[in-house]
Amino acid sequence: AILVGMMVAVWMDLPKTLVAPQMAILGENHKGVYLVVGDTERIDLATVRTFENQGVTVSNTKKEELSYQENIKVVEKPLVHKLVIPKGCEYKLLLADGTRVWMNAGSELSYPVVFDSVSREVTLKGQAYFEVAKSTVPFIVKTGQMDVRVLGTSFNVRSYADEGQVVTTLVEGKVKVNDQDIVAGEQAVYSKNDGKTTVRQVEVE
Repeated sequence: AILVGMMVAVWMDLPKTLVAPQMAILGENHKGVYLVVGDTERIDLATVRTFENQGVTVSNTKKEELSYQENIKVVEKPLVHKLVIPKGCEYKLLLADGTRVWMNAGSELSYPVVFDSVSREVTLKGQAYFEVAKSTVPFIVKTGQMDVRVLGTSFNVRSYADEGQVVTTLVEGKVKVNDQDIVAGEQAVYSKNDGKTTVRQVEVE
């Protein structure tokens, strides 16, 4: 009884932060939202609440939201995370720089655990709405066919593989889409068939 009591006491005193390498690898048939760490591990966000990577605390304590605490260390080569949202799910994401992302079903977003001082670059498959934290460091959303470059603004990007268009809709601010400027209330539509981008006025609501 004393031994069991000591073990429980030690366990209660342990830090509640978990280290990502200790997470179980999920099977390919997993249907919930999960996080890919460094292309090797798949973390089930329905069960894992908090862990640490490269000095950054990654928290999943809020319902359907993953957040990254600002990194105070200098990281030579930031680890890349990929948040995967299966069909029928939605999820929110708070990046280390304060940028908020609302991700739609059937989407993936790849991003570094912490951004460097040169650029804030993420890669999107599917659809996501961004509220980019203001900074002198450019924030770039790459889709394969379209690059959206901003300093701080709100916009939506839709880039599903089975659709013939990549669409960026600007809610506020100003963005550059494949070297073409668009302003609030405009939508840039890239055609995968002819490679042309057209800009039109839309009702953003």
